[in-house]
Amino acid sequence: MDVFLAWYLLIITGGVVVGRRFGRLASLAVMIEMDQLSLLFLGAIKTGHVDPILLIPGAGTLPKIGYYSGVSAGGLVPPLVFVLVAMFVRRADTEAI
Repeated sequence: MDVFLAWYLLIITGGVVVGRRFGRLASLAVMIEMDQLSLLFLGAIKTGHVDPILLIPGAGTLPKIGYYSGVSAGGLVPPLVFVLVAMFVRRADTEAI
């Protein structure tokens, strides 16, 4: 399995767990932040310095990590998948807890 696919599955699983506890908006926020921080850390590891442009959703994602490639449609696919997952996460019934 591809490392990036496994990482995105971990991000989505974390978003679902947070969404079941705190709701859809928290789920989306956690997934977006995990994705952006992972891009920032990967860029810092690859280039040796922290590049704040990697905190913009979709910037620097494709075709090379660590290089500014502009905001591309391909770089915005993961955030859109996170929005889709957050839309379908149901909050757990808190009265049963």
